[in-house]
Amino acid sequence: EFRRVLFRSSKLAPGALPRDFRPYELEAIRAIEGVQDVQGERRMMGGLRQGTQQLNGQTVAATTDTLKSNQLTLAMGRDFTSADLQARAQVVVISHRLWQDLFKGRASAMGATMLIDTLPAPMEGALPGAAAQPQVGAALPVQVIGILKEKRDGDGDDGRSATLYLPVSTYLSKIDAKPAVSSFRVLVAKGFDPASIEAQVRHRLKALHGQQDFGLWNGDAMFRQVQQVMRSEEHTSELQSRLHLVCRLLL
Repeated sequence: EFRRVLFRSSKLAPGALPRDFRPYELEAIRAIEGVQDVQGERRMMGGLRQGTQQLNGQTVAATTDTLKSNQLTLAMGRDFTSADLQARAQVVVISHRLWQDLFKGRASAMGATMLIDTLPAPMEGALPGAAAQPQVGAALPVQVIGILKEKRDGDGDDGRSATLYLPVSTYLSKIDAKPAVSSFRVLVAKGFDPASIEAQVRHRLKALHGQQDFGLWNGDAMFRQVQQVMRSEEHTSELQSRLHLVCRLLL
């Protein structure tokens, strides 16, 4: 099982524009020994519609490994295939929350067509599940091919919110073609120390940016700190389970 380290652009001074991570920077990180993979995160908040039902939710760009790497499992349907990505297929896997809110939990959601408003949500601070105003002329029709199992243990955005997953190739061609990303995940291979990888990533990004204008979060380091505080083996085991959920929440 891979350990996960997440890197995000830091908060800048008021009025300053954040610098996204460029593709060549992700490739530089991917070249570090012990890095299994680097996954740029692309997601958009906006209106999701089906028939007369509409709400605000997240559209997340996905590969064939996204659901598995986030410990998300299917209740119905199938995962994405290489053929979906190659064809830029307009197909989606939806969260249990979205299935309940938009389709009222009906089995007929499988194979149904829904719409993604491809312009960002017009209201700042709109919450997932809130009523959305349709953006006429800017909607992408997609077919539901999978529904995720319900998350009950605080898995956060991807586990409990109104979220759908769309092939990354479709996302780039139909929603946002910008190659740069504001955050990315580093998957650390077994046998390598996440702290060492973190130090190398920090050093390489500072060299590329000329300064440390980014932030990072290391789930493995957090868990080790908690282990030092928790003396009880029983409590440590319980907390480890919870922290794995927190890792998935922040990822």
